[in-house]
Amino acid sequence: MRYILPVVPLLSILTVMGVVNIWNWSMNLSIPFRNVLATVLIVFLIIMMSKNIFYIRNYYQNISPVNYISGKESRDEFLTRHNSSYPAIKYINTHTPGNARIRLIFLAGRGYYLDRIYSEGTSYGIGDVSGLAANSYEESSFQTYLHSLGCTHLLVRTDSYLNYLQDNYSPETANQLFRQMNKATEMIYNANGYAVYRLIPQK
Repeated sequence: MRYILPVVPLLSILTVMGVVNIWNWSMNLSIPFRNVLATVLIVFLIIMMSKNIFYIRNYYQNISPVNYISGKESRDEFLTRHNSSYPAIKYINTHTPGNARIRLIFLAGRGYYLDRIYSEGTSYGIGDVSGLAANSYEESSFQTYLHSLGCTHLLVRTDSYLNYLQDNYSPETANQLFRQMNKATEMIYNANGYAVYRLIPQK
C-alpha cells in the first residue's frame, strides 16, 4: 500500500476532473435525462464516500484510542493491545545492556520500538534459521555460525519459527537444532508467542 499512496493525489484529481466533465456533458442533455444522470452520479458519489466512512469507523473501533487519550490506559498497555511483540521488546529495552545487538527472527523487520541496535537476515530470518539448522550437527560449526550473525540476543516469533522447522526439516534435525540452541544460548524471556535468547559468549 505504501508504494501506491503517492499515486492517490493524482487519481483524486483525475476523478474530480472526470466527474466535472460528466456534469458539463449532462448540461447539453434534455432535462429528464439530465436529472436522471445527476441522480445516478450523486448516488454513486454517496456510495463511494460511505465506504470511506465505514472504513474510518471500523478502523477507529479497532484502534479504540479513547482510553489512551483520556489517560485510562498507559502507553505500554495501548501498544501491547495492538502489537503482540511489544512486551518482548519492552523486556529487551529494560533488561539488556545498552550496547546489545538484537537479531530479529520472523518479525518481518518490525523492531519499531526497540531501543537497541537490531538487524534481520534474509527472508525475515529464514536464512538465519536455515544456516543454524545446516550447522547444527557440529557444535563448533554451530557456534561459529551463530556468532557470525553479529548479535548478542535473538528475538524470535516462536510460532513461525516452530512451523518453519516442522514444514522444512525432519524431527531429527529440528531436535538437534534445539539441543545446540540450549548449549549456545539462554532463553531469558518467553511469553505471548515471542522468545528472547541471550547468546552465551564463546570460551
